[in-house]
Amino acid sequence: MNSTTNQIQESGHSPVVRRPGSAQSPAQSAAPVPSQWTYRPNVDIVDTDAAIEVYADVPGATGDSIDIAFEQDILSIEARVQPRRHETWTPVADEFGVGNFHRRFQIDAAIDPDAITADFDAGVLKITLPKAKQAQRRRIPVRA
Repeated sequence: MNSTTNQIQESGHSPVVRRPGSAQSPAQSAAPVPSQWTYRPNVDIVDTDAAIEVYADVPGATGDSIDIAFEQDILSIEARVQPRRHETWTPVADEFGVGNFHRRFQIDAAIDPDAITADFDAGVLKITLPKAKQAQRRRIPVRA
């Protein structure tokens, strides 16, 4: 049985972090919202024998606009999203909020920081955090 729940703890924000003085979410605002909002991306976390894999939804981001850091057992994900521009038309309704993404996790498993990889495709970021050899599960044979 994997113990990912005990190895990863979120350290971060509420689902939507509002800028100071703001009482409305982007969906409640009638005006187009520039990239002034910061959202918490939804994630799936998978614990395998060899690695912890984090899948994060960051729609609107590009590979160049994503920053990932792993320092002092904290995994930080930041993605910048350009605001939509309405240069040739005026929207009748503009309910989709556009903003940046930020999320942090405390990783309690022993990770090999030099082997961390990240892939980005179709708005989904996959971060693979390989476990250090001493933290990997191994089968111990029983002599009889």
